[in-house]
Amino acid sequence: MTINLPRFPRNFLWLVLALLLLSPAEALGNPLEERRRELEGIQRDIRQQQEELRRAESQRQTLLGQIRNLDRQLSRSQRELADIERRLRATEAEVTRVTRELAAAEAEVSQRSGLLARRAIASYKEGPVTYLEVLVGATDFADFLSRLDLLRFILIQDVELLHEVRADREQIAGTRAQLEQRRTEITGLRRQAQAKKASIERQTAERNRLLSQTERDIEAYRRALDDLEEQSRKVTAYIQELLARQRREYQGPLRAAWPVPGFTRVSSPFGMRFHPVLRTRRMHTGLDIPAPSGTRVLAAEAGGVILAGWLGGYGNTVIIDHGGGYSTLYAHLSRINVAAGAEVTRGQLIGRVGTTGFSTGPHLHWEVRVNGEPEDPRQFIVP
Repeated sequence: MTINLPRFPRNFLWLVLALLLLSPAEALGNPLEERRRELEGIQRDIRQQQEELRRAESQRQTLLGQIRNLDRQLSRSQRELADIERRLRATEAEVTRVTRELAAAEAEVSQRSGLLARRAIASYKEGPVTYLEVLVGATDFADFLSRLDLLRFILIQDVELLHEVRADREQIAGTRAQLEQRRTEITGLRRQAQAKKASIERQTAERNRLLSQTERDIEAYRRALDDLEEQSRKVTAYIQELLARQRREYQGPLRAAWPVPGFTRVSSPFGMRFHPVLRTRRMHTGLDIPAPSGTRVLAAEAGGVILAGWLGGYGNTVIIDHGGGYSTLYAHLSRINVAAGAEVTRGQLIGRVGTTGFSTGPHLHWEVRVNGEPEDPRQFIVP
């Protein structure tokens, strides 16, 4: 009996053949590659948030500098205003004193003017009397000399009195004008100083408002970074779990070589510390080894590279699995010289010192982890 099989398009048959040849993981999608792509997306988001945080921190520092400068200007303005107020009070006191003196001088002028007027009136009522008549009326020579001295004295007194009256009036007018001018100038300076002080206070208030907003932004960026880095840690842990199935055996405890030959100083040890970028106390999970940018970074021990790329605040990072639950991490690299999946030997070049990620200067951040938990690298160092 002949059985008629259905006819399938040639493309369909090729597709079935390809699926049969592929492994189950490849046919259904590679979970490791999917997680790595997911991790790359998270790392991109982390880099973006880090850049936003850097800009906000830079703006915060700028605003703090501006506020400090405005505070100095405000202090100077307040001192200037206090000096102007002091000068104005002194001028007002002087004006009060001189006004009293001028009032007394005006009274004196009025009295002297009255004296001259009375003499003029008396002379008018008595009629014109010549000096010769006064002298001729002397009874003897002594009386003549007395009358002559008296006439000369009266004449001199009248002339001096007239000059004094004129001089006093001119002085009164000049002093009053000078005081009024000084008062006007100081009052103008006070208005300027008050306006300057008010302007500085407005600028300070605006800068403080911007600073408050910036600090709220910084806090939001930090929370977002914490969330993203937590996601990154979870995805990384899952990737490591997938790779653990292929983990090599390691006999005994890790015997690590120093990863930056020639640079042995540690600027920040393992343990709790005040984070220099995030400005909060955080656990420091490794050693910071300062060295010039571009300095060689070597593998502490042989193993397989399970991550070579950007890792959040770590920046450019290499993680090496040494087997037996031991792994080492090398962060803030300026350059990565290995790829994920590569096998490396002890002392092999894996990257260069840099300052990528959350870093304040060129250095290597080096970690040793045992079953994923960070431990002090110094206990594993063997020359």
